[in-house]
Amino acid sequence: PNGNAWEGLGTWSIASSTVLQSPTNLQYNTLVYNTTYADCYISVDILDNPTSSYSGLSFRWTDADNRFEVGWDLGVGTVIIAKYEASVGTSVCSWTAAAPSVPFNMKIRLSGNAFTLYIDDVDQGTPDTGSASSSFNNTATRHGLWHFGNGSTAGTFDNWLLDSDVTVALTSTDTFTATEGGADVGFSSSDTITASEV
Repeated sequence: PNGNAWEGLGTWSIASSTVLQSPTNLQYNTLVYNTTYADCYISVDILDNPTSSYSGLSFRWTDADNRFEVGWDLGVGTVIIAKYEASVGTSVCSWTAAAPSVPFNMKIRLSGNAFTLYIDDVDQGTPDTGSASSSFNNTATRHGLWHFGNGSTAGTFDNWLLDSDVTVALTSTDTFTATEGGADVGFSSSDTITASEV
């Protein structure tokens, strides 16, 4: 968090603790946060997905009329990435994949024109080996949640996360300290350390 306000469409609420609850109305609802990143990973745990509703992520959101959404219809296992340009919705891509049981984690990686979707950290593959390209709005930095309600039951979300997807270069002047059980772990000049981000 950088102090900016959440914004979007619909009236969202806190269901319990940190769990966000979407509106139940029969329309598209988004809740987005203004970050400093256009290229990043965003993810959320989808705790349930009521019948006749869609749950997912909103990204590259400029305003209510210009945005991207990725949603999963658990009823038929259809994933759709859509863009809204001047309020006109267009499918960027859609495909069918084995629907996970709830709760599950949905994550999308934004990199230039490419979007790669992961469910429970598994790349969803086709189309385009997990990517769908569109240059529309690719510098927008608002990202968050998306839900289409069924009119009676809200969707619930937890653990929204943004990762900048920025690689940090190490130099000869950088230092690294690892601890185990509260004690420093000693390294020698012959040790090799590999750092990775998951």
